[in-house]
Amino acid sequence: MDTNKNIVIGEWFCAFLGIAIAESFHDFYYEEYNNIPEGKKVGDYKFTAVEYKQFCDYEGKPTRRNRFKECNIEYCDTLDKEWEKVLNDSIKNHPKEYESFKKFLKEVKHTYGDIIVYYEVPEDKKLQVAQDMERIQKSLPEKFTYEDFINKGEEYKCSINLKKPHFDYLMDAPVYLRVMMGYTYGDFAGKRVLFDRLVYKICDMRNRDL
Repeated sequence: MDTNKNIVIGEWFCAFLGIAIAESFHDFYYEEYNNIPEGKKVGDYKFTAVEYKQFCDYEGKPTRRNRFKECNIEYCDTLDKEWEKVLNDSIKNHPKEYESFKKFLKEVKHTYGDIIVYYEVPEDKKLQVAQDMERIQKSLPEKFTYEDFINKGEEYKCSINLKKPHFDYLMDAPVYLRVMMGYTYGDFAGKRVLFDRLVYKICDMRNRDL
């Protein structure tokens, strides 16, 4: 399976909003925190993200802000003759911007992402869940997978089942747990994302949050 669509690192291609040079590719796979579609399972291929540095838009106007980007490679394509002409004209008409872009290519940049999951919390277990989460958060290693998070919940006998998250905001639940985990693109352990931060919040719609 060609997940890169013939796009090559270090070469020009058509990105989502403009013409860019590909920096890196990252394959993502379904994990327990995803809303997995029917016919798919944990570990199946989900999508490929491409990180890139964009020189100009499709009108040939140089990109001056937020030049380092990422997107699903499904929204990208190789550079054909039409867009190659747009690129060459832009380089010719904007030499200062192109010199700046060449320097920008040497800079090391990173993309950061996060996931958010929700868990319904029984009203009588609100304080216990807060204590459980504090213990889990402190015990996780510097980098961890979602599976590590689940396993810590089992190890510490968490008051709620961390294997069964909700993927949307729980509008009808009077008390719920919101967990955000952040990661840097490129940090993986096999087919799993390696997270490097975890923030949680127990939301009580009747009273103030914990």
